[in-house]
Amino acid sequence: MMEYNGFLKEICRNRKGMWVFKCINADAYYSLSHEIVCPGDPYFYQLCGTGYDNNKLANGDGISLCGEYLCLDKFFTKPLPRLSSEYNSMKCDGVRDCRNTMIDEMNCGSLHRDTELFPSGKTIYKDLLCDGECFDSDDCEDEAFCNGILYGLYCEVPLRGMQYLHPTSVCDSQTTECVDTEYDNTTCSGGNGEYQACTTLDGEIKLVPDNWRCAAVRYFPDPGRPDRRPRAVSICSDFLDQTNCSDINRVGFHCLVNNYSSTVSKFMECQGQDSVCDDNLENLCEYVTPSCLVHRHKLCDLKPDCEDSSDENHEVCASLTVRTCTRRGRPGVHLAIPLSWLTDNLKDCMEGEDEDRSQWPTCGVGETVRYVPENKANFQCPDVFLCQGGKAGYVEFEFLCDGVESCGFENNVCSVSRSFADIFTKLQRFSMIKNDRPVAIYYMFYCTKGMSNLLELQNDICIGRLSQLSGHGIYGLDDLRNIFILPIRPISCDHVYGENYVFTSCNHGCENSECPLKKLPTYDSCPKQHRQRVGTYAGGKDRNDTPYLTFLTRAHGWYTNEHFICANSRQCLPYSKVCDLVSDCDDSSDEMNCTNHFKCETEIYYIPKVQKCNGKFDCLDLSDECNDECSKELLGHISQKVVALIFGCTGIVFNIRALVNNFFSIIKSKNMPSVTNKAFLFLICVSDFLVGCYLIFLASLDILYNETYCNQQNGWLTDDKCSYLGILNTIGSLMSLFAMTILSLIRVKTVTNSLLISPPIDRKGLLLLTAKMFVVISVSVTIAITPLATHLEDFFVNGLYYDPKVKLFIGFPNKEEHFGILSQYYGRMQKRPLKWQLINKMTEEMFSQDYGVLQKKKLKFYGNDGTCMFKYFVTSSDPQQKFVWSILLLNSICFFMIATSYIIISSASKRSGQKLGERFKKRHKVTQRKISAIIFSDCICWIPFIFVCILHSMEVFDATEWYSVFSVMVLPLNSVINPFLYNDGLYKKILPIIFKIFGRSKENVENIQMQRLDLPRRDPMSSDLPRNASLVQKTGPSVYSSATQETALHVVSWHIINYTLLSSVISNIT
Repeated sequence: MMEYNGFLKEICRNRKGMWVFKCINADAYYSLSHEIVCPGDPYFYQLCGTGYDNNKLANGDGISLCGEYLCLDKFFTKPLPRLSSEYNSMKCDGVRDCRNTMIDEMNCGSLHRDTELFPSGKTIYKDLLCDGECFDSDDCEDEAFCNGILYGLYCEVPLRGMQYLHPTSVCDSQTTECVDTEYDNTTCSGGNGEYQACTTLDGEIKLVPDNWRCAAVRYFPDPGRPDRRPRAVSICSDFLDQTNCSDINRVGFHCLVNNYSSTVSKFMECQGQDSVCDDNLENLCEYVTPSCLVHRHKLCDLKPDCEDSSDENHEVCASLTVRTCTRRGRPGVHLAIPLSWLTDNLKDCMEGEDEDRSQWPTCGVGETVRYVPENKANFQCPDVFLCQGGKAGYVEFEFLCDGVESCGFENNVCSVSRSFADIFTKLQRFSMIKNDRPVAIYYMFYCTKGMSNLLELQNDICIGRLSQLSGHGIYGLDDLRNIFILPIRPISCDHVYGENYVFTSCNHGCENSECPLKKLPTYDSCPKQHRQRVGTYAGGKDRNDTPYLTFLTRAHGWYTNEHFICANSRQCLPYSKVCDLVSDCDDSSDEMNCTNHFKCETEIYYIPKVQKCNGKFDCLDLSDECNDECSKELLGHISQKVVALIFGCTGIVFNIRALVNNFFSIIKSKNMPSVTNKAFLFLICVSDFLVGCYLIFLASLDILYNETYCNQQNGWLTDDKCSYLGILNTIGSLMSLFAMTILSLIRVKTVTNSLLISPPIDRKGLLLLTAKMFVVISVSVTIAITPLATHLEDFFVNGLYYDPKVKLFIGFPNKEEHFGILSQYYGRMQKRPLKWQLINKMTEEMFSQDYGVLQKKKLKFYGNDGTCMFKYFVTSSDPQQKFVWSILLLNSICFFMIATSYIIISSASKRSGQKLGERFKKRHKVTQRKISAIIFSDCICWIPFIFVCILHSMEVFDATEWYSVFSVMVLPLNSVINPFLYNDGLYKKILPIIFKIFGRSKENVENIQMQRLDLPRRDPMSSDLPRNASLVQKTGPSVYSSATQETALHVVSWHIINYTLLSSVISNIT
């Protein structure tokens, strides 16, 4: 087995010592390709690589592998090649002339096509007349009479009758073929008409009539170069007879010939021989596929020239101009041209406008100048990513992070900025010789050494399997078998990529994953790759499968066909690049049939399947976290939505009522303790009112965003409105806590000094009260707005949100992530904390900034969650950790002081109540319940919250998702309960409504009111009520407290003193 003219052939010496070829499916041999017809080779692989495969075609014309075939007719004992004139007379004539096949009547369309009889007696199909190609390979008579011009001569030839002479056969110094030589001699002597003298291939001088210019070129195969097209032969050796065409329909090009403007015939297209045009225009061709050679100017011309339209799907067709021009190689047609042709020092348009920079819209400045298809009036130029590391150039945003290296390093930057997954795409491969045959052994990573113990624990066993992934027998590879070491039972391939995925899935080793190899690697595939490919025959597993021509390449010391063919057939990939999370094919077909990834919705970007719905954005369009499976709303659960509305409405309505009550109470107060008490109650109500407003705003935003929040959350979290909402909530929470703390301390002081006379209202007392309230308000506001201070952004800005058009960044990269990105871009950097100002400057310099600075927003302190709550959940990596823990410590101290204060008050109340009658013990129980409610409400809010903050800080778990729970359902509890705990008047009005709803009687309600809020109900039969009880009923507990203190100084009654003490305790609590 060896390569012969680009194809695998089995060659040996016969008994005579001559080299012969062995037929692929039979023990038959031939020395010349058309010596015999190989049995078992109906698609004529024997002709591949033997000089007759003028166009190497995969399945060629659907009949032969290499575009040629042999015909055994009933008169000839020797097979006839397709190019022979004898065979042409048999093709598509409606009669099966070949004994060995029906090949002469296949792919003919209708078997009875319209024909035309020529003077020579030949019958030629009308659809082949004047089509620019010689159907008759001998003399091109089908191209003889076109558009009213006769190219060549018709004359009587001895023994043959009327014959057509191609212009190359006229005046060729050979024996005159015509019986009547008069016209022939006149033509050769230049007796009339216009002629041009030129030199023929034989070196003779010949006269060419002007009306013969651009006659059809005759083609002759070059046996010495079977990989090239047949050689073109014209009248003149320099092909100047193919210029200045008489027939406009034969004009193929406009160019300079010997520095003179001229036309060149279409027959010179892609001949690859001596150039006629001064700039070699006619030979600017490329193989779009191995079997389809197309001229540059026929690309993207809206007229397919290849069977699979590859010329219209060429890579240069992706970006075309809006403006059109007439291409020099497509006369008479106005077409758009690829942007890559503009100012490339090659004149493509007739007038040369493609080389005039001023006529085409551009974007960029200096090195970033580039052409764009749209007009500037309708197109907004974007900036570009600049190449670094000494490399000039740029990458447009749409091509950034696409897996293709334009600068040579930008994908390394992308791998850091977008957190590309580290995956293994290659198998461990070993080679060995077994039974004198090469064997390749592939170890899937699941079965490599080091995993054996794990496999035993899982009771899985890996076994070897023989496999040929193509599913077809490939000539030349039958002796090479691949052994795959795979698990004995199918496994999940969600974590398998590249070669691991291909070999495992294609050997039925994956659960619910199919083989991604959908397209066969035919000889036509990926024309620009594997130039040294070797063609060979691929047969089906059964006789019903049609054989095809494939190709092999050399790898690991032997031939291989391990190539993934993209759906467009223009690219071939190694298996390691299939299902590897990167779209390497232009059409993304290498990732299309893979089950191990998630594809982002609006961009060709893939992430591992396990990264879907993991709480971290990996797609620019957020589709990995915003989808039917895991999309989130501002308030994630219906219970949070309901509680936010109820708590918000309750907090606003009841606190407004409490504010009104306290305002009038302040006005009616007669002494400073009463004013102070009511003033701080007023401040608590204001604070709780702000928290209620926060909850209503939050619930309204949740309704406004609804299901769209997930996709819009990045904009909301970086919006200043979120920060303002967070400030509102923080001020309300802290101001309420600080006010309750001071109020509890004042009440302790009042209780412990209850025998003193309450001071009257005076200016000094009011100023002191104002100062206390100002401190509470200012400290709360300062704490709330400090994280937004511009000069403190290095401590409180948690990341940056970039314009989604800049594909380099996803989510909110923090300082550490920026350091990794900048290190990849600029090179090694000293590991040190970076300031946001420096980060902004360095990231902006990564882009052109021709049209403004890089658009980005700051993720501020309150943007850690959609509820915009104070960022209490911090870890050691958060720069604001010390600040947050200081506030948490301050809150804890306040909570401890409130709890301690009310314990002291409760103890004092208990001691006083023991010295009085049963009726005051009942009131003591009421006081105890109220104090317990205050302490319990604080505990239930803050103890669990602080505990969660500690666990989050220790990174025991991530509590970020709990922000909405605490901000809506836990911490606002105080704001809802406080109006009832600190305002008895509100309690009196609300309690009957509550009991009425639950069916309690009016009498029970009155009894509860008397026990809870007033003195015991007067019993007319009892005389235990103190004389001054009427004073309590008329003036209220606060006034009564002061009166009894004054009376105690004069009467010095121990009974009254104790009664007054208990009344003072109750008064201060209520």
